[in-house]
Amino acid sequence: MNSQLVDALVESRIFREYANAWQATTGMPLQFLRADAWNHPVHSSQKRAPLCALLAGCSGTCSVCLQSRARLLRNAAESPCIRTCGFGLCETAVPVRLGRETIGFLLTGQVLREAPTVRDFEELRAVVDRTGTLIDAGSLRAAYFRTPVVGPNVQRAALRMLAIFAQHLASLANQIAIGLTHTEPRVLQRTKAYINEHLDEEVSLAELARRVGTSRFYICKLFKRSMGITFTEYRARCRIERAKSLLLEPNRRVSEVAYDAGFQSLTHFNRIFRRFVGTSPTDFRMHLAHA
Repeated sequence: MNSQLVDALVESRIFREYANAWQATTGMPLQFLRADAWNHPVHSSQKRAPLCALLAGCSGTCSVCLQSRARLLRNAAESPCIRTCGFGLCETAVPVRLGRETIGFLLTGQVLREAPTVRDFEELRAVVDRTGTLIDAGSLRAAYFRTPVVGPNVQRAALRMLAIFAQHLASLANQIAIGLTHTEPRVLQRTKAYINEHLDEEVSLAELARRVGTSRFYICKLFKRSMGITFTEYRARCRIERAKSLLLEPNRRVSEVAYDAGFQSLTHFNRIFRRFVGTSPTDFRMHLAHA
């Protein structure tokens, strides 16, 4: 299901507009990479930095780039990370997490921390030569000195902006997971509608099947086949979305939110909320207050 979620995210209007605005403002490309396919960006329509584009076109230097990216993403599995690749360019990776699972990465950078010098260029040439790659010195020099320069303070600010956007994408992913489907059978549509209308009730699977006129087995089969998740997980995700809306009301206690969203205990609510959102309800509310 994660590949479907990532595909839906990168096709969303908000991601495309943000990616375009990001590159126009910062001069850095923004890519989205699936966690299970780190070497292939899902969204790659934006232009690479000149040096990266040149190096990626040669097998020897491209191999070094992929190894650097693999190390970067390993370090960014749970929290944002900035690393310098073997050719002296800084890249930033920010995980997009659905609960405790990383489903993809926002990748940006391909920049220098300081203005390049002739000595820096000679060091770059030496690194490229060691890979056994033959690149015209004039082309390499032109690409290197056209590389954007972004200082450490701006990079840290950019990382923070991407971390905030990654949280928004995670929230959107949860909403997509609830509604993700291609051609839903009518009985599944009725089942989902009934669940959403009775979130605050502990309706059993047997009762639900009776209400929509089918069997428990068929409901379970429909959810797994059409959505890739179980009936229980779908209902939990819907309840979490309702809870997130209720948490926007500052005067509501967290315990009230839990029961109004359909959870029978505060402990269970806290555990499920952390699983799907990646933080506690209290921390989620505090983040909203300071956003």
